[in-house]
Parts: sequence; structure tokens; C-alpha cells
Amino acid sequence: MSAHWDFFKLPPFFTQQPSSTTCERQTSLWTALLLDHATHHAQLNVASASTCPVLRLYRADSDVFYNASINRRLHAEGARYMLEALVSQHPSHATVVSGGDGPDFTVLVATNEGGLQELEQSLLSWLLEMGHGTTTAMLAKKGTVMTFDELSQAHALEYKLKPLRLSKRTSAASVPVRDVGALSQEQAIRTFLEALNNRPVSVMHPFKITLFNLDGSAKQPYEGVKFGGD
Repeated sequence: MSAHWDFFKLPPFFTQQPSSTTCERQTSLWTALLLDHATHHAQLNVASASTCPVLRLYRADSDVFYNASINRRLHAEGARYMLEALVSQHPSHATVVSGGDGPDFTVLVATNEGGLQELEQSLLSWLLEMGHGTTTAMLAKKGTVMTFDELSQAHALEYKLKPLRLSKRTSAASVPVRDVGALSQEQAIRTFLEALNNRPVSVMHPFKITLFNLDGSAKQPYEGVKFGGD
């Protein structure tokens, strides 16, 4: 079906509808559009060494909510509503990174078939098989320290995703919105670990994930991460 992209051409689609029935339909269309946009651009970038194909980031002020051809943008409050619905309806593939007000509301979207849990399992397998613990319990107890350079250069999130299976598009229509949610490998692992601290169901729990700097400061972006340990 291409209904969500058909509605993307209509000005009323960019105003949150007051009727509950109409708004429910609008929300369904927007969530389908967001997932379709993410999957489409993930497929285009799957061979890229610099762009992570399995994670994408959307904010309430993202240009995915803007149609230049009709000069219409869904306002930040409406966009947040659609992103919240995306997380609620597709918790295996979308999670909140930042719950800030207005445009700061940010959602991470997994484009791989197995979703966020599959990425967690891949990361955990990479940590264990790289010698940071022989079992999950041992790793959680003793902990291990990694730099973001090590994690991103190793493509740790995609370690067990070979061959990589991406989610299927829900539409065959062309995607009129440029790639606005792309993340580099380093940005992806940083954002993913930040999201894990907010995600209620996680295969990495009860792992403690601690972001740190070598000088002990809280200055961001952090230099490394400790998995497990006290």
C-alpha cells in the first residue's frame, strides 16, 4: 500500500486532526510513513561504510515532517504525538531517546528485521566473543570498558546480523523525503546505548551501562562506556 505517501501530498495531513477517529487514521498513516522512510533509506545505505544501516534517528522537528512541494510542516507538538504513537505501536523497532519538550523529543528507529532486541543480542555476542567474559553473568559482574572508537569500528551492533535482513517496506511508492535520519556508526552506538537506559525491556538488563570520560568529567560526548560491573 502507498496510502501514507498519497496523504503526504495533502495539506490537512500536516495538521493534527481534532476528531478522534480521523486522528487515529492520521496517526496510523504517519507511523507507516516513518517506518517506510527509515527502511527505504536503510536499504540505500546498506553498503555504506560510514552510515549505520540499522538505526535511524527522528526528532519532532525532523524534515520527515515537512513537504517542500506544498510548503507544509507538521508542528512539533503534532510530530511528537506521531512519534509517541510510533513507539507505542512498534516497541520492538522504536524507542524514545530524549523525552524533551517540543522539537527535542527524539526517537530511535531500528530498520533491521529483528528490531532493537536483535541489536542488543548482537552487541552482547560481540562483547562475549571478543573475550570480555565467558558468560553473560560473568560479564555483568566483572564489567568491561570499551571506547566508542572500538565499538563503532567493529560495527558491534551488526556483528551477528550477517546476512543483514532489513524490515520490508510497506509501500512501493517513491519516497519524496531525503535521508534526514542517518547516523554514522559512532553516532548509532552512542545513541543506542543512551536509549537502552530508557528502554523498559532490554536483554542487556540487569547490565549497568556507564558512560564516562577518562578525566572523570561529565562533558559530552563521552569517551567510553563500561558494561556491567559495580
